Amino acid sequence: MPHKTFSVLLGILSKVFLVLSVVVISKHISLDEFGWYEIATTSINLLFPILCAGSIDGIFRFCIDESGRKVVFSRLVLFGCLVFLILSPIVFLLLSFYFDFVVSVLILSLIFFNIILESIKQLKKSQGLLIYFTGAESLKSFSFLIFILAAAYSGSGFKIEFLLYMQVISVLVTLFVVSFLSSIWNEFVFQKEILRINKDELKYSLYMMPNTVLWWVLNASDKIILGILSGPASVAIYSVATKFPSLITSLNRIFMQLWHVAIVGGKGKIENLWKVNMALLNISFITLAVIFYFSFDLIFDKRYSQASDYVQWLLVGSYYSVLSSLLGGIFMRDKKPKVALYSTLIAAILNVALNIFFIPIYGVIGCVFSTVLSLAVLFFLRLLYITVRNLEPIGFFWAPITHPCILIFPYLLTNGFYSATTIISSIILIFTVRLFVRKIS
Repeated sequence: MPHKTFSVLLGILSKVFLVLSVVVISKHISLDEFGWYEIATTSINLLFPILCAGSIDGIFRFCIDESGRKVVFSRLVLFGCLVFLILSPIVFLLLSFYFDFVVSVLILSLIFFNIILESIKQLKKSQGLLIYFTGAESLKSFSFLIFILAAAYSGSGFKIEFLLYMQVISVLVTLFVVSFLSSIWNEFVFQKEILRINKDELKYSLYMMPNTVLWWVLNASDKIILGILSGPASVAIYSVATKFPSLITSLNRIFMQLWHVAIVGGKGKIENLWKVNMALLNISFITLAVIFYFSFDLIFDKRYSQASDYVQWLLVGSYYSVLSSLLGGIFMRDKKPKVALYSTLIAAILNVALNIFFIPIYGVIGCVFSTVLSLAVLFFLRLLYITVRNLEPIGFFWAPITHPCILIFPYLLTNGFYSATTIISSIILIFTVRLFVRKIS
């Protein structure tokens, strides 16, 4: 239990450090430069699963079984590195169309070092050692924050190259510390078995790769589309708004990892763990909504004041994102990557279509609406499949009253608790959700 509690604290700290980094960066960079930096980091998130061919997801799924773990780990790490070496020259040429030589090299370097780091984290997660998972994230975020604070203290402005350099150094520091503490070299073996192709591992990894890419499309492609249609300054404002709601994911991340370990490994009562996740999710949702409402304008300067209008709605999107990830554990357990893939594909297509339609008309708020709606659709698609197929007793997944009441809280907070329009629309939402639940349950 002490290890789990410490893991929770480290998970929270990692996001706190990340948000503080955004605050520091926002005060020492132009809107356009910040926008380009966010586009670069978004590109990293897209290219990461492609350049490792989904091997990271395969490590957790197949290393959770103790038998042959070292062979599986070595084989999948080797597979991911080989795919990176083959595809990186092509990716470099594509990056050169949008970024200069130095930025392109830094992006590829970050992807490679993160492939190695994430491989170690997933291995330790499969062993139930979540302290390594959250500890690595916390150390990486803390290192980056220290580096940019030192630069800010010297009075120099930030450029995209400098920020990416600092990210590379932070990842290398984290990789060194985690490798040393975990004695990761003991997990590698050099045998003929690692050169043999395992069809189950390959199939699972390759199916998870597009699912991860589509998850990126669903959660981050809006920045690329927004940059194309509205310019990098809009991306900067939108990115600042998204950083705060991401804290809700961090607060629930450790319990999400415990949920995945429990449901895939068949350990513990799933229903009880789900209730813990839901309780934490609802509490953190309400708490963060209040904190963000009163603190945002105190933290960021007037250039980002528009972003405060979007934070509360993006919280709802983060809420559904956490729920969808939790349900994804069921597909992981039952080896149904196709279901995860197809549900994410539908939501991703919807997200792109809505962004292309609404951004030219409404700007950033159109982007916010598209993202939140798409994440809600993903959750209900997965929930419907689980219900129809009876993959789990569905009773504990539903909260007909709590769910809509929780979700309308940001709306009440920003529009006034005593507004007649707010009260009427909230009542309609509650009864609509209740009717929907009764129809499909």
